[in-house]
Amino acid sequence: MKVPPGNVRTTDDHVATGSTFSVKKGHKVTITLRTATDGGYGWAIVKGKHSPKFTVLSKTVVPRKHKPGVVGGDSNTVYVLRATATGRATFKVVERRSFDKTDVIDSYTLHLHITK
Repeated sequence: MKVPPGNVRTTDDHVATGSTFSVKKGHKVTITLRTATDGGYGWAIVKGKHSPKFTVLSKTVVPRKHKPGVVGGDSNTVYVLRATATGRATFKVVERRSFDKTDVIDSYTLHLHITK
C-alpha cells in the first residue's frame, strides 16, 4: 500500500493494523488512533519493536467532541513520525492503563518501507 507522505491517518483512511506502505526518507507520517481515555487508557509505544529508521516527533492526545451532557468519552492520540533512514521499520503501540501494563485492550502495528 502506498500512502502519500505525511498523510497516514488511521482514523480517516482506515489503515489497518499490520499494513505496510512506502514513505520517503525525511518525510513525516501522522498516525491517528482512537483512544478510550475515559477509563484511564492510553496508547504506549512497545519498547524493542522500533528501529532507528524513524523518529517519533510528537504524541498528542486530542479530545473528541461529545454530545452535551455526556460524561466521559474518548479522544484521538496522534503520533507524528519522521523517516530518518532507508529500509524497513515497524511502529507498534498498545492501548492500556499506565498503572496496569498487563491489561491491554488494543494494539496497532504499522510497517514502514522507507525509500530514498
